Formats: sequence, C-alpha cells, structure tokens
Amino acid sequence: DPSSGPLVVICPAMVRPVWLGWLRRVFPGEPIGIMTGRKFDHKALQNKIIVGHYDILPWWQSAMPLGTIVFDEAHMLTNRNARRSKAAVFLAMKAQRVICATGTPIWNMPPDLWNVLGLVAPGAFGSFYQFADRYGAPEPSAHGTKYLGISNELELRARLSEVMIRRRWVDVAKDLPAISRSVVLVELTETARRKLDILAAEIAANVGAAIG
Repeated sequence: DPSSGPLVVICPAMVRPVWLGWLRRVFPGEPIGIMTGRKFDHKALQNKIIVGHYDILPWWQSAMPLGTIVFDEAHMLTNRNARRSKAAVFLAMKAQRVICATGTPIWNMPPDLWNVLGLVAPGAFGSFYQFADRYGAPEPSAHGTKYLGISNELELRARLSEVMIRRRWVDVAKDLPAISRSVVLVELTETARRKLDILAAEIAANVGAAIG
C-alpha cells in the first residue's frame, strides 16, 4: 500500500514496462516516478510509487524512509560483493518491508541464497560463512573451502519456509494468461541471409555437441 510509505520496485530495465503496466492497473491514476539511465532523479522520489532498475542502485543518494521495496529478478543480487548487491542492502535497510522475487532457480547452490535472504530477514541466517558452511556442502581444498551443493537440506527447507513462498510453473499454469504468438515477415538482403545461415549452422553445431 503506497499510502503507508513509498512503494519502490527495482527490476531489470527490460521488464520495467511489465511492472509499469501492472502498477497502472492496480493503482489507476497514481503518478509513478521512473528512474532511467544512471543519473539519480530526486524528483522521482516525490511520488508514492517509484520504479527503478539495478544500474541505478549504486547512485541512489537518499536516506528517505521507504514503505515496501520489491527486488524483481533478485538472483541478480546473489553476489554479495557486487556494487549493486551492497547498494541493495543499503536501500533495504530504509524499508519497512522487503520482497525479493525471482523465477531463476538458485536453490541448488545455497550460498547464492545468503545475500537475498539477508535482504528480507537481516541477520536471521547468520554470516555468509556460517550459512554456507552449514548448507552449502563445504569441502576443503588447497585453495580454501569449496561449496559443492546442498547439505542439511531438510533443515534449510524448514527455515526457508518461514520467509519464502515457492511456486513451480505447473502450480500456477492455470492462472497464467493464454500464450499469444505473432508472426512478422521481414525482408532480408542476400548478405543478411548468408549471415543468418552461418549463425544457424553454428547454433545447430553447438546444440549437437552439447547433446552428444
């Protein structure tokens, strides 16, 4: 509810139109502040709804308190040392509620979950190494500890159930809109056709090699 504090959506620029369409349907007539490029726009903060993208995070220069912040495609924040991840942590500290959403599986490598979990439940899962050593199937090596998969899986699932809602495609398929397809015919020059033929042959060869 934007009336309880600004609603902020951070998403990749390519999915911004999807969010804008949804927000305009849910909150008709409500102005939306839109961040573009890498220049921080203070005027956008004058709105109850703000939509930004990940590239703007390191330049987000405001200590203004926030209501709800949504990080869409949150798997982009799994690298805890990346600038955008550190900026996301700083921004999340100013929000009353944080929601992280992703359709990309990051379950198979629990250490990748740690930074995202820290956004929604700060401190609840311990330090990175505490979390990774317990749930990341650690194995000592000559170059330090490697994390090879999942350990203590049942315990981790139980803990994640407190902060995570997980849905597979088959669970929500009936609620999704029907798929529509459009066929667009494009005239190509002879040079463009040859380039496409070469590209198609390379793709077919790579797919064949991967299958083999």
